[in-house]
Parts: sequence; structure tokens; C-alpha cells
Amino acid sequence: MDHHHCGTASTGRPRFSPPQRLGRIRKRYVILLLFALLLGWLGWVIAGAINAKPGPLVDYGRQLLDLSAAAQPEGENGWPALLDAIAIRDSIEAPDPPDWPTDAVEAAEIESLTRILDGEFDAQRLRFELALLEHIESSGVLERLDAMSAAPRAVRESIGLDGPGIVFTLLPELSPARSLAKMCAARMRVALERGDSEQFLRSAEHGLALGRVMAHDPFYISRLVGLAVSNLAFSEIGHALVERELDEATCRRLLALLDRHVLPPMSLALEAERLCQLDAIQRLYSDDGKGDGILLMSKSVEMGNMLGGGPPVGGGHPVMNVAGLFLPGRAETTRLLDEYFATAIEQSVLTGAQQQAHPVDLETFVDNLPRGHFFLKMLLPALSRGGGADRKARAVREALRLTLAIEAFEARHGRPPEALADLAPEFLPSIPIDPVSGQAFVLARREATAADPREWLLYSIGADGQDNGGAETPDPDDAYDALDVETGAQGFDYVFNRLRPPAEEPNEPAESPAESPAESPATVPVEPAPAAGSDEGGR
Repeated sequence: MDHHHCGTASTGRPRFSPPQRLGRIRKRYVILLLFALLLGWLGWVIAGAINAKPGPLVDYGRQLLDLSAAAQPEGENGWPALLDAIAIRDSIEAPDPPDWPTDAVEAAEIESLTRILDGEFDAQRLRFELALLEHIESSGVLERLDAMSAAPRAVRESIGLDGPGIVFTLLPELSPARSLAKMCAARMRVALERGDSEQFLRSAEHGLALGRVMAHDPFYISRLVGLAVSNLAFSEIGHALVERELDEATCRRLLALLDRHVLPPMSLALEAERLCQLDAIQRLYSDDGKGDGILLMSKSVEMGNMLGGGPPVGGGHPVMNVAGLFLPGRAETTRLLDEYFATAIEQSVLTGAQQQAHPVDLETFVDNLPRGHFFLKMLLPALSRGGGADRKARAVREALRLTLAIEAFEARHGRPPEALADLAPEFLPSIPIDPVSGQAFVLARREATAADPREWLLYSIGADGQDNGGAETPDPDDAYDALDVETGAQGFDYVFNRLRPPAEEPNEPAESPAESPAESPATVPVEPAPAAGSDEGGR
């Protein structure tokens, strides 16, 4: 046995490692390999993020122009005539009589023409404004407004892809359009005081056409300016109906103007804004070719700086793009954007009461966006207020049509109608419903007085849905709140045939001139203008 043992030991066979040890070695290499692959994959992902760039740009500018054109009838384009009118108006210098004010604040107040629209018409108090109007009328601007008004459509020539994006398109026409609208309203007041119905109608058409043209411009802020411009024309027509007895022919001609210069539906502005923001998304996100991509933080820095009013400086370092790997992607952002605008467009045709009952509140929608959607939270909130402004403007327009029909009825029959239903079909094809309350407008008779010549009131029961007998808020500046589903002035109605507000006291400081609109991008919101006959009157 000893000999056998020694022989076996001397055979020299190799010794093998235990199977457990081999398994540990193999697992170690596999782990190292997987770790190396993971590091490689992470490096590839990070390098891809750092070097990521936006994909090919879709020409959303062309889509905006096509959207605007499709919403208007065929025919001559009135946009060039508007640009001509703006250029002429901007080139007009003040008249040069010996006593023309040299104080800059007083000269700016005269230039605004606001005093013509408020209080009693005193030719001596308004002598400078009247001289300025005559000076303007001789410039040729009215003839260009005639051409703009006669054209059935108005479409700007181009919206290019150059620059940082459509949301930063400068719209230098906005402020001049409001200035022209103020001039039209002032000319309406002067023509009314002079008993010149033809000039009154001409200026009314200029103001209504300006509102139509601006509202068809495919930018959300242009829509809001169109509402303000239209409300200013509505307001002056409304004051004329309270202060003068217009004959039936004039009332019918004004009704025809309102039917000709109709604002497009709010859905046009909302769809246009959706396209603008899709353009922003395609510039801020990469494109993987399958509808997704990451947020490029380096591009977001540049856009965020510009949205904050800063200069268009270069973006951040490309390394910042790595953060986009941990934020919602392009597909998710686009889906939420489309969902928001689909809801906004759906709500745009609802009455105020119906919107309040809608299961989705747009501001709450934005507040509840998932973490990381700061881009959407930055751009969407301002849009929720536009629906209310549009609804109020539609209420004012329908009420103005009713007021004109009432005046025409009274001119023919020698008395106001007993009920609004008496106006159809002789003066109106049908009786409209109040877009704010979703109920009928109210016609109430009253006793005229020396201070208040109105024999009847036409009013909306307002956003609270309660008929308060035409009661208005004690503070005239708050009267407009009765039409606001957000503020909801409880216990008050909104009267449309309102008295003209009194003139400001001479010792009150004049408002400073507005900022130049050339520094406002297309998506910056403006405050919605008050309704016709309100104390602010869209000014």
C-alpha cells in the first residue's frame, strides 16, 4: 500500500481548482464586462446628450399664414393698406400753431386723443385735439384705412424661420393699430357732435375693420389687441346710441357693418398659439426621428433669458444638456401641450356658466403638470385669461346689435319694443343669447331724467347667473367684473347702454406713453380691454 501511494504521487498529473473557485472567477469577469458596457453606454448617452441638436425645423410660420388665410374669404389683401396707414400715421408731426403746448406730458395727452372720448364735448377744451385730427385727416391715412376696410381679407406676407423662434416674432403693428383705433373713435365722437352721419359711419367702419384685421393675425397677442380695438369701436357706437337718436337707416347700416366685420372664433388664435409653441418645442428639444427627444438645456437658457426680457445671448454650455436626460421628453411635452389646447378650444365656444361647470380648469391643469414641465408652466398660464376676454367681447357685440335693433324699432314705431322677441325677424334674424350667462339678455324700462335720458336698460345678468334688476356696482370701475367668471361680482348686473364716463379732472396726472411694442414678443399677453360703454372703454 505504501508503494502504491508513492507511485500515485509521482505520476505528475496537474492539479485542478475547485469548481467553486472557477465560478467566482467567471462571475467577476462577467461583472467587470457588464460594468464596462454600462460605462460605455453611459458615455455614449452623455456624449449624445452633449452633442444633441434640434432636428429639421418644420415651417410653422407657413402653417400660421395658411391658417389665417383659410379663415378669411378670398379677395384683395388689406394688410399692405394697414401698413401704409401705420407708416403715414407714424410720420405725421404735430401741427405748429403758435400756442401748441411744449410740455411733453401735455403733448402726449393731446396725441392720445383720449380727452375727446370722455366727458362733455367742449370744443375749446379740445381745441388742440381737434386741430390734430384735422391735420391727420389731410395726410391720406383715411384713404388707406378705406382700402383696408374694403378688402375682405388681411394676411401678413411672411413669418420666417430665421431667429430664435416664432414666439419671439416682433409685432410692431400692435401699438400703432391701437393708436389708429383711438383716432377712429375720436373721429366718431367729433362726427356725432357735428351731426355728420357719413363721417361717423366711415370712422365706425375703420375701427371695426381694424379689430377684424388684428384678430385674424395669427398670433395670440394680436387677437387680444383685436378685441381691445373692437371694444373701443363698440364703446363709441354704444355711447352714440345713448346720446343721440339715430334714424333707422343709420342703425341698419351700423348693423350691416357689425355683420361684415366679424371677429374670427377664438379657436383660430388658440390653434395659432399651439403652432407657435410647437415651433418652440422643436427648437428646444432634440429629435430622435421617432417623435421623441430630450430637452436641450443649453437652448433653454437662451430662450429663458429672452422670455425674461434679456438680450438673445448665446445658450449655455452643451454639458447642460445632460440634465435633459432626467426631464420629461419631447413626446410627453407635446402630448400635454396638445391636450391643453384641445381643452382650451373646446371651452372657447362655451358660455361662462358652461365653462364654470367644465370638469377641467385650465389654470389647475397647468398647476398640476408633472414635475419638470417648467417650459409649459412658463408659457401656458397667460392663455387661460383670453377665453374670458373673448366671451365678454362677444357679449358686447351681441348686445350692441340688440341696441341698434331697439333704436331702429323705436325710430319706426315711435316706441321701444315691449320685449326683445319683438325685434325678430324685422330687425334681427334671431335674438342672441348672452355668451356670459348663457341666458337671455334683459330689456328693462325706466323713467328718463334730466341727468339720465335712458328710457330702458339692456343688461346681462352677469357671471353670477342672477337677475338683479340691472343693479350695477357702486364703483363704475368695477362694473366690468359682473361679466367675469373669475372675479364674479355677486349681486350685480352689467348694463350695456352705459353713460359716457366723466372727463378726468385737469389736476390728475396724465398717463405716461405706452412702451414701444417692437420690444414685445408675440406671446407676451396684454390685458383684455373693457366692454363697450365701460368707463375704461378699451383705452
